[in-house]
Amino acid sequence: MRNDQKLAFLFLGKGGCFAACLGHIEGASAEAVSGAREIDTVACSIPGTTPKDACGDDGATTREARNPLALQLALFAAGTTAAMLVARGVRPHLVIGHSFGEIAALAHAGAFDWAEGARIVCDRTEALVPLAPADGAMLAVSLPAADVQETIAVFSRSNGSRDLVVAVENHDLQTIVPGPRTQLEKYVDGLRELGISTTFLASPYGFHHPTLAAAARELAQRLAQRLACRSASRALRHFVWSPILGRAHAPQDGLCRAVYAGALSSRATGILSIILGFGEALFARLPGQRLPQFSGAAHRLFVA
Repeated sequence: MRNDQKLAFLFLGKGGCFAACLGHIEGASAEAVSGAREIDTVACSIPGTTPKDACGDDGATTREARNPLALQLALFAAGTTAAMLVARGVRPHLVIGHSFGEIAALAHAGAFDWAEGARIVCDRTEALVPLAPADGAMLAVSLPAADVQETIAVFSRSNGSRDLVVAVENHDLQTIVPGPRTQLEKYVDGLRELGISTTFLASPYGFHHPTLAAAARELAQRLAQRLACRSASRALRHFVWSPILGRAHAPQDGLCRAVYAGALSSRATGILSIILGFGEALFARLPGQRLPQFSGAAHRLFVA
């Protein structure tokens, strides 16, 4: 790595962790183990919630249907592995949290401890379970966002539906579309006729979709109560970029309810856009996470 290059830690969302990802914490740095124990303490206070059991080898959708909070806490706990890199002398110039990963990015940067982050994850899940549409789903489409927007417009005109939206532009050949599963299945049929490949994501909710606005409001209210209990905002150890805010976190943001609520119902800046916005940078893969594969020049930006 050259002296003029930036190094970023990228905390990914639900699709970014390997099965059994918490196994990387065993024997890790003291800070990683301590953070994982803080999260486990919060989890153990909730009956039937054990993060380690949630990251087994069975399917993510099955795990989340069985205990959505356990899986969310497990994915959050995977973020503690960043401390392993720090213990080896790796210091990031910035950290970025993509979608759900933004909570872990802020915890790593010191905005709050891992226990408080776990409680935020609990607030998030408790807001979703009663208020999120039961038929929500997410679809990855192998097209740029602009092309996907055109296909959605055609689909909406022919089906009289406005339920599908562009949520995240992951890279130049993958765009995420949330919406009701029945509508997405019809949309997939039309794309298949055009030879366009798609993949349903292992998610029980259609994240970054307007139908989660009620859950977002409930989460914002919960976080307002949590913020009222805090004496002051904490200084961040690292520069933290928010795809939801479209800017870096500022000290006055506090728990930044807009971030966590916005991640439920608002469109997020895609990973590729973030990477290109920072120019030539190296992105470190955290232990237990898989980096997305990008085409073209962006691929060279990633290091393990």
